[in-house]
Amino acid sequence: MKVLHEPASFNDADRGQVMSKREHLSKWTTAVEVSYRRHYDVPRAALGPGSLPHSAYQRLLTLRELLELDLRPVIEVRNKLAHGQWEYAFTNNGDDVSEPLTRALRTENLLSLHFKMTIVTHLAEIVHNLAVSQPTFERDFDREFGLVVSAQRNLQARSYPAYALMMQEKYQRGRVRRGTNGA
Repeated sequence: MKVLHEPASFNDADRGQVMSKREHLSKWTTAVEVSYRRHYDVPRAALGPGSLPHSAYQRLLTLRELLELDLRPVIEVRNKLAHGQWEYAFTNNGDDVSEPLTRALRTENLLSLHFKMTIVTHLAEIVHNLAVSQPTFERDFDREFGLVVSAQRNLQARSYPAYALMMQEKYQRGRVRRGTNGA
């Protein structure tokens, strides 16, 4: 919603096109498509190798992949939690348990949420830059994408038990420094 109402981003027609989508992921993908069409002057043709410069097309493919692989799961888990599906996540039609989403709910922890938040934050920054300024988008894309990749790598590699132990040790060190050794 923030990027939709930036003064230099979307006009009323573009905003209406994005908001007409029912699902959040569709709103994101439409925002990217509308921005691409405006910035690269492709009003109707398919966004592809014939209508976009090579680097712009590769960035578009990357953005679509990030939206699908990183943003979709966050949206889906958030929606299940918002609808009270804390123990078991149901399929969209509500007639069965969704094993993949239930597994995703059960494996979330503070560390994974932190890395997912980092991914979404930098992805949102990429989309914001695209919507507001093509030069800024092109200038900052690699840096922002690098931060997304770093968070993705950490999400896969970092151990929650090791993180929890590190935080407990940090807490104990802080108590010693403050002189509050008691329970």
